[in-house]
Amino acid sequence: MIHQHQTQQQGTSFLQSAFFLSSTLASLIIVYQFVIPRYNQDNKDNQEQKEMIHSGAQGNLTDHNNSQIDSRQIGNYTAYANGMAIDNNTGMMWSRCSIGQQWDGTTCTGQAQSYTWQGAVNTVAILNQQNYLGCNDWQLPHIEDLHSLIDCRVGFKEIVKIASKTGNVTEVESWCKGDNYPRPAINQQVFPNTQGDLRSFYWSSSEDAGNSNQAWVVNFGYGYDNHSNHADNGFLRVARSP
Repeated sequence: MIHQHQTQQQGTSFLQSAFFLSSTLASLIIVYQFVIPRYNQDNKDNQEQKEMIHSGAQGNLTDHNNSQIDSRQIGNYTAYANGMAIDNNTGMMWSRCSIGQQWDGTTCTGQAQSYTWQGAVNTVAILNQQNYLGCNDWQLPHIEDLHSLIDCRVGFKEIVKIASKTGNVTEVESWCKGDNYPRPAINQQVFPNTQGDLRSFYWSSSEDAGNSNQAWVVNFGYGYDNHSNHADNGFLRVARSP
């Protein structure tokens, strides 16, 4: 009887072990056939998205098919056919159009939209949610970066102090000399149809240290830096850091 009972226990253990092994093998097959390929594909998709978002600021802009986007050198800029441009001096990437305009492959069409300062901040957040131009890390540019877009072919007539990225102030050249220079004072091949009359300005993210109700702006009509009340209406050009 004891021997028979032991044999029955051994048979039961064998069946349990066999069932466990078959269940484990089935689970491994599922993981191998379905989970691992899906995981690898998700990683590939995520990597492609990251490359699309971040490689542009390094001058190697590709689309989701890993095809090089057409570009050409214009002065110190690399201008891309998808509506972006890289300043090769600073590494900053810019939208070629003012927000509100549309890039048609060769120029900016439509009307640029004006915003209050807070409206500009909110609009940048919305553009990132919408993956504007394939990227989601756009920013309202610092005044130092926005100032770097000023292109006074005849030179400047003043030195002014603006907010610096270090948290202090820095001296920059401002106000184009005389009247014999192209307006707006920006590379118009790279940034076509930029707003450039006397009252037009573009917002920066830099608030005025001396007045919490104001922020720094750039007027490209005359190539100067100034500050304006948050409630005023200004234009918006977004940027990405290198």
